[in-house]
Amino acid sequence: MLDIYTVTTIPFDYPSRPTRCLGWFNSCEDAFNEVRNNSGDMFEDGHYRYAVVEEVAQGIYTFPRKEFWFEWNEGRVRVSTPSPGYVRIEKKPKRFNQTVCFSMG
Repeated sequence: MLDIYTVTTIPFDYPSRPTRCLGWFNSCEDAFNEVRNNSGDMFEDGHYRYAVVEEVAQGIYTFPRKEFWFEWNEGRVRVSTPSPGYVRIEKKPKRFNQTVCFSMG
């Protein structure tokens, strides 16, 4: 079965503004690289605080198997991240605990 990895950005003022699924990849590593590189200006000048990579199986009404979360970091908060960009965070932000399927929901 084919898995894809979707990249979705989530605005600061979610849910008053919708999420944006920006694309999908055949490998998790490729999806992570696009997020870390802020490809295509995913952050959009401050509108999208979070990005999530979801592992999704082929089919209709699919449910993500895994979620990988990133948060925008201005670079001054964490010593290991000297420049602005998305950094991986270990836990899903609490405000999204009751929400799933950001990319194809």
